[in-house]
Amino acid sequence: MKSCWDPDPKKRPSISEIWDTCSLWYNHYRSVSIISSSDYIIQFAQAELKRKDLIVSKKLGSKFSEKPHPKAIYTSRSLNSYISKCSSIFSKYSSINFSSNGMYTILIKVIFG
Repeated sequence: MKSCWDPDPKKRPSISEIWDTCSLWYNHYRSVSIISSSDYIIQFAQAELKRKDLIVSKKLGSKFSEKPHPKAIYTSRSLNSYISKCSSIFSKYSSINFSSNGMYTILIKVIFG
């Protein structure tokens, strides 16, 4: 987790490395008791403290990430407009039901004019 904080993007893990690590954590968590997973709990607690420290010190957040790297292809942007669009779209539906097998049902609200 600490490697994700590196200021140099080249030293940060790739998405496949993050996926592999998360998969290992998940499989480890499923196969052993929570007590033996206390190292992971401590790492997550330390990460949360570090995140809060960075926010307080103004080294993490939208102001810190405003200037993208000149060669960056993908950049972060605010999701507020996308969230409001999705909210307005989904407000037209009375419910969306997800089942445990991944299937879902959308019940459409009929508006009579």
